[in-house]
Amino acid sequence: VDSNAGNRLWVYDGGSDAFELVGVEDEIPSVSRNLVYNGNFEALDGSGNLATTTIPAGFSVIDAATFDYGTSADPDLRWGDGTYLIATDVDGSDGFSVVLTNLAASTTYKVIARVAEEDASDVCTVTTTGAAANMTSAASAGIAWQTLSGTFTTASALDTVTVTFVSTAAGDICNWDNIGV
Repeated sequence: VDSNAGNRLWVYDGGSDAFELVGVEDEIPSVSRNLVYNGNFEALDGSGNLATTTIPAGFSVIDAATFDYGTSADPDLRWGDGTYLIATDVDGSDGFSVVLTNLAASTTYKVIARVAEEDASDVCTVTTTGAAANMTSAASAGIAWQTLSGTFTTASALDTVTVTFVSTAAGDICNWDNIGV
């Protein structure tokens, strides 16, 4: 924190080897602003261990998806220790979701997630349902970590919005991390 500049927060970015000012408008969700609990999949399961084959608390399984966890030193996984969720599609359109409640009326929210497909034929998508204006974002073909993002807008009354993270075909494997709203 730079007390000489109005208590602004400067964060070191290893990719550019420089400090960058983090502002409210930045895409990096802070813990106090992120509506998705444990979107970096690093919270322990209560026994002191990472959940190894289950979806973390707060998320729901879609259809028959199976889960595992991996770790990476990849600098593209910028928050936490590099733990990510591996979701395998068993029979088509499998994955996981998170439900957001008590959202402000007539408000636009931004969804971001980091994803890497296991191979170039896998298709990984993020969508929302329940908002007045929903979003869909699909990963480009390839296996490198990339950011999926989009916005949804709530109606004039309070909305409950479901954010889904799915693949499209049996056998697709999507590695997810740094999910934020």
